[in-house]
Amino acid sequence: MKKLKKFFNRLFSSASLPAHSRIFDVEASRRCNISCKFCPRENMKKIGMMEPGTFDNFLKNARLRSHDTVTFCGLGEPLLNPSLPGFVTQLRNRYHHFNIGIITNGTLLNPHTVTSLLDAQINSIMVSFNGIDAQTYENLTKGARFTDTLAKLEYTQGEILKRKNPGTRGTQLLVTFILSRENLHLEEKIKAFWYAKGMRSVPQYMHNRGGFVDINGIGMSPVYSGEPAGAPVQSCAVFENFNFIAWNGDVLVCCQDIQHRFVVGNINKDSMSLIHSRKAQIIKENKWPDICRNCTEPNRLQPADDTGTYI
Repeated sequence: MKKLKKFFNRLFSSASLPAHSRIFDVEASRRCNISCKFCPRENMKKIGMMEPGTFDNFLKNARLRSHDTVTFCGLGEPLLNPSLPGFVTQLRNRYHHFNIGIITNGTLLNPHTVTSLLDAQINSIMVSFNGIDAQTYENLTKGARFTDTLAKLEYTQGEILKRKNPGTRGTQLLVTFILSRENLHLEEKIKAFWYAKGMRSVPQYMHNRGGFVDINGIGMSPVYSGEPAGAPVQSCAVFENFNFIAWNGDVLVCCQDIQHRFVVGNINKDSMSLIHSRKAQIIKENKWPDICRNCTEPNRLQPADDTGTYI
């Protein structure tokens, strides 16, 4: 958890997240406008977008505290949900110092969406951008154009800088990219590319997403092999410290449970205290779901180093 919180501190430019802070991943949308080579969308069973009523129930039943973190992410593109700026505004109106972020593919960062997010005082816009040339990017990200998305990131960064006031945290733009054995030698070059544009970047290490991605079949081998899939599960920092709220309110054991096979509750009817007690029981009894045993996520296999994050 120490490494995960270090990553979130970087993401939100915070000195530190309190030890008792909670992290909520809220899936505003499971629909997407592009097709990424490393995303197992063909295996998904339930597709939709979070309704305002479901988000209201999340606010009611999660009983959020001022030091918690909410990130709008998931297995789709959050900006496809027209209610997203309203969700951010609701959070900000309740919690002035709340950490609020979004993980997006960046293709929908147009003047309207950027203005809406900045007006809602979002803390962080994290963009998944894989490739520093058109051929690599467009091979991995079908349906997106390298020059168009890059221009949208540069526009977003410009708008953030226009609003930045000395002594205030403001909104941060962070670029993430996937590292595999095939592109590991390019890590510093990739970071330098974004640094030259005034943007921070951080790697995420390739894994099999709970067994749903054939990492060898797509030519993206993991940097850290760790234990093989099927090895006994001792612990998982993601399961223990993250709460994944799917678009329909299901609380999943992990964001990699794309088929909703292991649901520990639903935020439309269950309190987070009940959901946390169910998660604690899984840990206590060591009854990990099959998806955990099939996962090569390094957070369950070995500690992360300081160069990146495994989420």
